[in-house]
Amino acid sequence: MNPGEYAVADKGSSFFDDIYGSEFEASIINVATACELKSISGRQFKPDSNIGTSDAVKLVMDVLGYKYDANYMTAAVRAGIIRSEDSKNISKPAARECVIAMAVRTYEIKSSEKATPSGTSNAGYSDMSKVSSVFMQKVRYAAENGLLPQSWSTIQPKAAITRGEVMYMLEKVLALTGDIE
Repeated sequence: MNPGEYAVADKGSSFFDDIYGSEFEASIINVATACELKSISGRQFKPDSNIGTSDAVKLVMDVLGYKYDANYMTAAVRAGIIRSEDSKNISKPAARECVIAMAVRTYEIKSSEKATPSGTSNAGYSDMSKVSSVFMQKVRYAAENGLLPQSWSTIQPKAAITRGEVMYMLEKVLALTGDIE
């Protein structure tokens, strides 16, 4: 380079070929920069595709830096990342409320703090009452602390969640724990 010239680094191009222009492009890049995403092979992330429970668990384990093997789901249950009953439907799309709970548990593990919501409000989501009681505290905590995608006007707790939405939540967890800015 000559004096007066400058170079622009494109952090995103070194990770995945299909995230450019995605609503979650920055989140995917930030998480991939901070964590080794061993569960993603190749250059396709598929940010708009629904994620299965097993792939969501693997992304969480990647963010936590776990070395996992064929028994990763058992390890996830033992760590409280996922409930035993939710670990049995690994081929089905993951439900939003389940993945939200995984993200909050990731925060708890990384911060060594219990995630407790400040109240019992619906945090601006009209369908908060539709969240399963077993997930309610974690979903409230996520809503209160900005872990849910800004594009969500409702939680739709039983709906499928996309790979990009999961990365958005994991990025917010990493920001809350100080692992990224």
